[in-house]
Amino acid sequence: MHHIKKYTTIFLILIISFHLVGCSTTRRTAGINSTRSGYNSSNNTTTHPITDAKQLKKKYADILHISSKQIDNIVLYKFIDDWMGTPYHLGGTTKVGIDCSGFAKKLYEEVYHTAIVRSSPEQYKKYYYTRKVKKLQEGELIFFYGKTNEISHVGVYLDNYYFVHASTTTGVRISSMKEEYWSQHFAGVGRVK
Repeated sequence: MHHIKKYTTIFLILIISFHLVGCSTTRRTAGINSTRSGYNSSNNTTTHPITDAKQLKKKYADILHISSKQIDNIVLYKFIDDWMGTPYHLGGTTKVGIDCSGFAKKLYEEVYHTAIVRSSPEQYKKYYYTRKVKKLQEGELIFFYGKTNEISHVGVYLDNYYFVHASTTTGVRISSMKEEYWSQHFAGVGRVK
């Protein structure tokens, strides 16, 4: 009986360790920062998530440096607006705190009505298809290496080389793939079919 307890404990430790590796990148990001209650930058401030589609399109078109006509998926941007600024919490899956792979999973469930695997290494293994960034499509998973050259971070592509993700330092935010850190750690693109 003592051996069963010992092996059960070891098994649980391994499962938890594997789960925690999923979003362990640590770095300060210079992307679009916001507060939990809504968007906050030098150009635009709101205290609550925006519900009007026209305002939502303008807000995110400005952030992504695109025309508001290019924003079609209002459900996606309402989801992002609602989660923007949610704190990072390793293993988290709620607005109290969420990690990168949990955020990608939640986004896929609520916006695309599709279940995806949970950790960023699992997501990479299952959905990776290219390192080419010329023809990225909205909703594709964007993977990044950590310090050990293993997949440690994931985000969801939006447009114009911007992606939304749960940053370890600032929570849910939008960042540019052209930022030095992200371009140096880019691992590939995943497409969920």
